Amino acid sequence: MLQVIDARDACLSGSSGVTLKMWIDRRIGGEIAAWRKNGRGDVFIGLREVWGDEATVLASVKGTASFGLTELRKAANREEAGTDHGGEVGTALQRSLSTLSHRLTPDQDDIGYTLPPDNHAYGRACPRDPQGAREVLSAWVPHHPTAAPQDLAQDFRAINKSAAKKGVRTVKQMTAFRKAVDIRLHPRAVEGARRVAARDAVDTSATYGRANLPSTPMQDVLKGAFASEFQSELSARYEAYAEINALDAPNGKHRIRTTKAQSLRVHSARQKTVDPKPLRPVRDPFKLVSNRTQLQPLTAREARRSDAEQIEAEAEPLGP
Repeated sequence: MLQVIDARDACLSGSSGVTLKMWIDRRIGGEIAAWRKNGRGDVFIGLREVWGDEATVLASVKGTASFGLTELRKAANREEAGTDHGGEVGTALQRSLSTLSHRLTPDQDDIGYTLPPDNHAYGRACPRDPQGAREVLSAWVPHHPTAAPQDLAQDFRAINKSAAKKGVRTVKQMTAFRKAVDIRLHPRAVEGARRVAARDAVDTSATYGRANLPSTPMQDVLKGAFASEFQSELSARYEAYAEINALDAPNGKHRIRTTKAQSLRVHSARQKTVDPKPLRPVRDPFKLVSNRTQLQPLTAREARRSDAEQIEAEAEPLGP
């Protein structure tokens, strides 16, 4: 046997001196026993250790892997039986590799899904409404409600009024009158049409809402127009006061305008100063009468007269 440095090159060249046990022992040691025991499963391990990428391709292609392994198994059996002549192991490996080069059709994985292209947009596409905001705002389509079941019921008020006018009094007459006369309620569609007509009568140029405040005139603020306007108003007010004073006081005296209550108070004060309240008369001081003078008692008539004169004297106003 030849001493093989690279079992891969020797097998590809078809050398008869390289046996299957030889390059397996060189690369993976004791894997030959496991390969003989387990059969096909460990061949992939041995080929992956020895051949590298080619073993992976060999295992991932349909049909080719089984063909190559079958040929290798037959060659190994012949080598063990002593009937290997001319390097059948290397020829089988070379044949399997040449078949791989012609049948490189990768197997598609069954797990997962094929991804969409990069420009694919995920999500559900919303249907576009052909009627946009412009069409909605430009034309007003009134709503016509359908007649509700309660709108088609009998109008009992109208039936009772008509029965009273006809002279219906008993229950039997009323039942017969209701069967003969059928008055229904008016549907609400008439009211809806009336509302639409009232809405159309509104001025379309009217603007609803609260008006905004006017903007501040910055030009007048910068040049002091508000201050000059205030000064002109103040001067005009003073001039009006001067004209009023000139009309009220032609002699140069200022006349103060008073209210009615103030004028009455002033008048009453002046009356008090002109006509003061009369004071009580001053009596002569008490003097003792001498013993020589004998007082005579007054009669009742004289006493009453003296009292009346005294009262009249008190009532007389004092002179200036």
